[in-house]
Amino acid sequence: MGKKQEYKLKNEEYLRELSQKEGIKKLPNGILYEVIKEGSGEGKVTERSIITCHYRGSLINGNVFDDSWQRGIPEAFRVNELITGFQTALCAMHKGDHWRVHIPYQEGYGTKRDGDIPAFSTLIFVFDRISSWGFPLSIKRIRDQYTSQKSGYALIGIATLFQLRNRKN
Repeated sequence: MGKKQEYKLKNEEYLRELSQKEGIKKLPNGILYEVIKEGSGEGKVTERSIITCHYRGSLINGNVFDDSWQRGIPEAFRVNELITGFQTALCAMHKGDHWRVHIPYQEGYGTKRDGDIPAFSTLIFVFDRISSWGFPLSIKRIRDQYTSQKSGYALIGIATLFQLRNRKN
């Protein structure tokens, strides 16, 4: 058996064992998650929403491949531009939810390497969903939301809005 096949089987076994543990919940397509902290229940997310969240992405061996907390600033994404597993999880979350999500390779980067992420990798993301916006977006809405929280994230939201308005679809 080759190294890729061994790695694939190890990742599949990890998910099988995890699915049997107490407190693990299931989403469609084999995505597993555990609630670290429940949010407010507000803020329905759709594929066209833009969300702001902190997250850390790692592999089953603990290697971290991305970490917004380490950068000190949350990320803003349009949900439909993310990997399928990320989309599924974010659409199930609410404002303020803090989850650990385990995404099988089929819903992640699949059978091909992506940078530091080997083919067949189960992706583990810890998400802290801060907010989301639907369309149409307005600068006033972003400014009001962030300045009312006195969080200092207003410029992030406004910068994201301009990036999206200037992006060619």
